[in-house]
Amino acid sequence: MAQIGKIKSNSYFELQQDPFSFYQPVWQFALLSILTFGVYDIYWYYKNWTRIKAYKFLNFSPQLRTVGLFIPIYNFFLIYKTHKEYRDLIKEREVERDIYPGPIVLVITISFVLMRLSDPYWLLCFISTLPLAMVQSVLNDLWDKVQVGKPRRTGLRGRQILLIVLGSLSWIFILIGMFMPD
Repeated sequence: MAQIGKIKSNSYFELQQDPFSFYQPVWQFALLSILTFGVYDIYWYYKNWTRIKAYKFLNFSPQLRTVGLFIPIYNFFLIYKTHKEYRDLIKEREVERDIYPGPIVLVITISFVLMRLSDPYWLLCFISTLPLAMVQSVLNDLWDKVQVGKPRRTGLRGRQILLIVLGSLSWIFILIGMFMPD
């Protein structure tokens, strides 16, 4: 992966100086993804872009890439490009696992179609969590390899707990609505 340019923002320097690793438990990602109906995935992409930018000292805007996730059709190309960048980075750092961008985009595309199904079949749309959880697992291997000595942040933070509570309540109401007779 070519280095585009040096960054000038102190926030990315500060991110590199964070005493904790960029590691995120896979269970945490999967739980937040499902409980927020996939909205957390957008934040996950943003956080990973900021981490890659900080790690590689690249010159791109994680915010603009995040906005790109909302542009139909372009978002699939952006997701492919992102996972290809992850793949290049893990190969560069000789992580012994791999990421396959094509199948990831295919599963995400299928999940978009499955969202349109009627109750309860739309729940199948959460298959997109599986490849992203696998990507998180591979990224964790990368962070363990390149951030030696940095402790993992494995617990939940306040905002994550709030998302879990709100997401759980939403799921309760949705499931009641799906399975209660009219």
